[in-house]
Amino acid sequence: MPEHAHAEAQLTFAASGMVQMHTEAGRWLVPPQLAVWVPSGVPHRLEILTDAELWLVHWEPHGVPSWTFPVGLDRAFALRTMPLLHALLVEAMAGLHDASKAELLVRLMLHELIAMPDAPTFLPLPSSAIG
Repeated sequence: MPEHAHAEAQLTFAASGMVQMHTEAGRWLVPPQLAVWVPSGVPHRLEILTDAELWLVHWEPHGVPSWTFPVGLDRAFALRTMPLLHALLVEAMAGLHDASKAELLVRLMLHELIAMPDAPTFLPLPSSAIG
């Protein structure tokens, strides 16, 4: 997939298979037990390493700061999908929900995102040339 950016923040979860998310900062290896967050406007590229079923959740830019603490979601990162976040993703992907239930699902997902530590799959890109 070519590098792109969009107005919405994005959570990418590989329900199966393996993907790698690239940003200007580096890359994250994302197996099925992890998810990767990319804030709105951040250029990124997704590389599918094996057959994968991808689940993507997008947040409008105004939703993220109004629904959660303004800490930690301004950078790309990978995190473990603990049981609650996994159950929220399963429910979100199960089908259409009324607006109030959908809002509760994504608000709780955001709270889970800021509560989890970063997963150790980040490979930073060098910040200066070696010479």
